[in-house]
Amino acid sequence: MRAATMASVRTAAKHASLTSSYSSSTRCRTFSSSSTSTSSSSSLRQSKKHHSHCRKFRFNSSSNTNNSNTNNTNNLIIKTTTRFSSKSSRLSTTTVVRAVTKEKEDVKTTQKAAAAALAEKDNEGKKGDESYDIYRDSPLRYMGYANECGEAFAAWLPPLGVPATYGVAAVYVLADTFDKAIKANREKGMKEGVIVGLDTVTWQMLASVFWPGSFIRVMVNATNLLVSKLPADLSLDVGGLDAETIEKALPTAIGLMTIPFIVKPIDKTIDWAMEESVTKVLRGKCESPADYAKAAGIVGACLAVPPALFTFAGVIGDLAA
Repeated sequence: MRAATMASVRTAAKHASLTSSYSSSTRCRTFSSSSTSTSSSSSLRQSKKHHSHCRKFRFNSSSNTNNSNTNNTNNLIIKTTTRFSSKSSRLSTTTVVRAVTKEKEDVKTTQKAAAAALAEKDNEGKKGDESYDIYRDSPLRYMGYANECGEAFAAWLPPLGVPATYGVAAVYVLADTFDKAIKANREKGMKEGVIVGLDTVTWQMLASVFWPGSFIRVMVNATNLLVSKLPADLSLDVGGLDAETIEKALPTAIGLMTIPFIVKPIDKTIDWAMEESVTKVLRGKCESPADYAKAAGIVGACLAVPPALFTFAGVIGDLAA
C-alpha cells in the first residue's frame, strides 16, 4: 500500500515536473515569440522609419533637384529675356538711328535737288535773257516777210508797192546786222564784229529777201497764167464776188500759202552755202586755192538764183498777159 502511494507520489511529481517544464517552455516560446515579434516589429518600424527617412531624403533630393532645375530654368529665362530685351533695345536703337540717318539723307537729297533745279532755272533764265533776240524772237521778225507778202499782193498794190516791201525787208536786215555786229564787237573785238556783220547781212539778204521773194513771184505769176487759161464760159462767181476779184485773189492766196513751205528749205540751203563759202573765207578756214574757188562758185550760184527766178517769173507773167 505504501509502495502504491509512493508510486502515485512519484507519478504526480513527475507529472508536475513535466507540466512545469512545459509551462516554462511555453513561456519561453511565447516570450521568445513575443520578443521576436517585438524585435521584428521594432525592426520593421525602424525599417519603415528608415525607409520613410529615405523617402523623405529622396523626395527632398528630388525637390532640391527640381528646385535647382526650376532655378536654372528661371535663370535661363531671365538671361534669355535680358539678352532678348538687350538685343531688342539694340535693334530698336539701330532702327531709330537708321531711320534718322535716312531721313537726313532724304532731306539733303531734296535740298540738293531743289538747289540744282533752282540753279538750272536761273541758268535757263540767264541763258534765255542772253539768247533772246528781238529780231528773231519778237513780232518784229515778221518784217523779214514783208517782201514775200508784197509779191503775193502784187495784184492789189500800186506799181511802187512791191519795191517798197523790199525796202522794209532790207531795213529789217540792216537793223539785225547792225545789232549782231555791235554785240560781237563789244564781246570779242572789232574783227569779230566785222566778220559777224558781213556774215549776217549776206545770210539775211539771201535767205530773207531775194530767194523767198523770187520764189513767191514765180508762184504768183504761174497762178495768173493758169487762171488766164481757164475757159471763158467758166463762171468764177463765188460768194457774191465777181470773176475779176477772184482772178486777183487766187494768186494772192497761192502766194501766201507757199511762204510756210519754202522758209525751212531756203534757210537750210543758205546755211550750208554760207558754211562752205562766206563763213569759211571770213574765218580763214580755206587752206588752198581750190577751197577759195569752191567758195566763190557757191556764192556766185546763190547770187544767181534770185535773178534767174525773177526772169523766169517775168516770162510767165508775159504769157499770162
